[in-house]
Amino acid sequence: MSAKEIEVRPIAKRDADALIRSVHYSGKVVRNSQLSLGVFLHGRLEGAMQFGPSLDKSHMLNLVRDTRWNGLIALGAALRSDSAEV
Repeated sequence: MSAKEIEVRPIAKRDADALIRSVHYSGKVVRNSQLSLGVFLHGRLEGAMQFGPSLDKSHMLNLVRDTRWNGLIALGAALRSDSAEV
């Protein structure tokens, strides 16, 4: 497998939630996610990333100058299915 075979694109939250519930050991999703990205291998959804509000914004705001409290999102979950060959 080559990195060129992987495609990342936005997907519906319900699709990311369904994949995470079926593949992740805990089955727990990020309830307040604002952005879901699907990871596709050969056109098949094999992974997902969910982004949402940071759990502790007080430590995050100082990382990028002039960032407002509502100007950032954090990666809350990322996974790939075991069927994806690495």
